[in-house]
Amino acid sequence: TKNHYITALATDRDEKIWGGGQGFLASITNQHGTFNLTNLNIDSDVTIVSLCASDDNTIWAGAINHGLYMLDASEMRIKKNITDNNEDYRSLLNNSIPSLYCDKSNTIWVANRQGVCYASLLPKNFTQIPLDLDPFSSQHIQALLYDQRNIYFGMQNGGCYLYNLETQKTKKIELPQNIFPINFYKFDNQIYLTSNLGMFRSDVNSLQFKHMSINTGHEESQNQNIFSMCHDHVGNYY
Repeated sequence: TKNHYITALATDRDEKIWGGGQGFLASITNQHGTFNLTNLNIDSDVTIVSLCASDDNTIWAGAINHGLYMLDASEMRIKKNITDNNEDYRSLLNNSIPSLYCDKSNTIWVANRQGVCYASLLPKNFTQIPLDLDPFSSQHIQALLYDQRNIYFGMQNGGCYLYNLETQKTKKIELPQNIFPINFYKFDNQIYLTSNLGMFRSDVNSLQFKHMSINTGHEESQNQNIFSMCHDHVGNYY
């Protein structure tokens, strides 16, 4: 099989793993330790960098310069490609989508270089959040996680922050200054951050993040880029 450079991972309600990369989008099933891969046809110039699943088992895929793809998981096909429309203020803010998150209320959250927007999936319109992050005129948001009343987000060269939806206040998360955040995740009440410096995990009920030591058998992997992660129903992390 061809090796693929994976930049996005997610699991759906049927415990299928979805992976994306440059010119690559596929579902992966694990049957008794045997992994089966089913490819979807996407153009070779499309790079998938974010994935999530909504309650109806629709798979959402964010791409660089190609907007948001809506996938039918059961029929393994692309249903719709949603892109920025300058004439519609309810459309996406930008066609590059490095981070996606779908919450329990079936609201999809989208982060990119123009900020954060969200949409209730019925109807699929987007509303912008007014983030006050001076002196950053261009926010270039790379990583995003919605967690009850808070949004965790990370900016290119601008650090990571927690935004409280009730108070509309922003608090900076203390991390190494040279960190480039890639994705936020929440598993077992802990927040994980993948980055150019490896993986970080929060303390329970705390904004303190600690660097995780990951044993992959390669010494140089400790501080390398980790793009994405997911876990399955038996507790395995990918």
